[in-house]
Amino acid sequence: MTMSVTEEVETHEPSAVPENGLENGLGFAPPLRRVLLVWDAPNLDMGLGSILGRRPTATERPRFDALGRWLLARTADISARAEGAPDVRIEPEATVKKVHDTQRLLFEFFSLPLPNEAAAKVGAEWTYRRAVLFQFSDDEASLQTFEAKVITLHEVIGASGTMLESRDAFLTDRVVAKVLKVPVEVGNVVKQGDLLVQLDDTLFRSALDHARVERDHTSAQLKRMLALQAKGFASVVEVEQARTADAAADEAVVQAEFNLTNTKMVSPAPAIVLARTINPDEITSVGNPAFKLGIIDPIYMDAQVTEEKMGSIRMGMEGEVNTDGFPGVIFRGKVVKADGSVNDLTRCFGVYLSIANPDERLIPGITGYARIENSHMALAVPSTAVIDPVGDRATVFVAGEDNRAHIRTIRRGLMADGMTELLDGVQEGEHVVTAGQLELHDNDRLFVNHSGPWNK
Repeated sequence: MTMSVTEEVETHEPSAVPENGLENGLGFAPPLRRVLLVWDAPNLDMGLGSILGRRPTATERPRFDALGRWLLARTADISARAEGAPDVRIEPEATVKKVHDTQRLLFEFFSLPLPNEAAAKVGAEWTYRRAVLFQFSDDEASLQTFEAKVITLHEVIGASGTMLESRDAFLTDRVVAKVLKVPVEVGNVVKQGDLLVQLDDTLFRSALDHARVERDHTSAQLKRMLALQAKGFASVVEVEQARTADAAADEAVVQAEFNLTNTKMVSPAPAIVLARTINPDEITSVGNPAFKLGIIDPIYMDAQVTEEKMGSIRMGMEGEVNTDGFPGVIFRGKVVKADGSVNDLTRCFGVYLSIANPDERLIPGITGYARIENSHMALAVPSTAVIDPVGDRATVFVAGEDNRAHIRTIRRGLMADGMTELLDGVQEGEHVVTAGQLELHDNDRLFVNHSGPWNK
């Protein structure tokens, strides 16, 4: 949708115009109120570039041929409305300062070749105060508007970071025995089940064998006591004593098996050895620390995100990571946690992405770059509609049902894809001004125009 804004147009009577109104083949009418339609392609190009954050490509620029056709059609439309005002002339034009530019523009777009003197008079004849795709008239202003609607906003939050272990695992001695071998060193990557320590298990094997023999004996004794009880030759107390001895023998077997298992220490998960405090030929002591492991499946990417993006981070957001160690390989992950404080020096906070690492390629210390995808439904308008978007008082102009412009203070959220999320100040379905609002004032009268090429 487009709308119109009132703008004064200064008219200057051409100097030394002959009485017949002609000079060098160009006709000039007596001084009239003029309506000026301005088409400023460079400003359109710069505005598009500010939205994209870069110089627009040919495929992203608007079709200037369509804009030119609309300019002529719009001129005819305004002329039809001004039939009752004979002192008003409607002409499509673009005011430029240089004679050469005036000639080139009129020739290329309107097929009106002019001699130098006539072009100079045309260039001096009209002045205007701003250069956007506008209609200037005596009582209304031509603006572009957009309906505030709920859409899906997509934002990519980029941050550099470092790989970290997802959690730490601390292994301690569980039995007292002599250390036979320790086949790993600090910094080694180990798989789940890999041997870390082998203790002397001779005593524990013997203890297990003895416990099993004792269990067999107590089990047989319980059966004999139950048979004697059935014949009336064993008391209830004797049977209970046999049952208690059998249970104790079972427990002794379980403890012996547990102790024998603990003579061998293995990795509980894919990990990297961060610390080792056990060495061959030492005698262990129950509870002493032996290893500190860093679990690397999954592995975390600690992405340092700037503080202004703190409100955009949510748990479960997906992202991709490129690493310096594996160029060209993309690793996918999800946000699982975030730091609760901002670094005083860098003004960044840590966002942790959990990445599957079944082949243990990624290890702590690898650097990389994370791109976190932020997508959510929100009420949004084009960013060009927001006045002072990063200041203390961001505002927009709303086109009211009374055909007047009303300024609103807004609270903005996410800015992405050339759109700005509105958290407060505008309701869904209201129309905000997206072009020309810098010249508007509160309660200015507007005229709705549906013929703009952006509505085709």
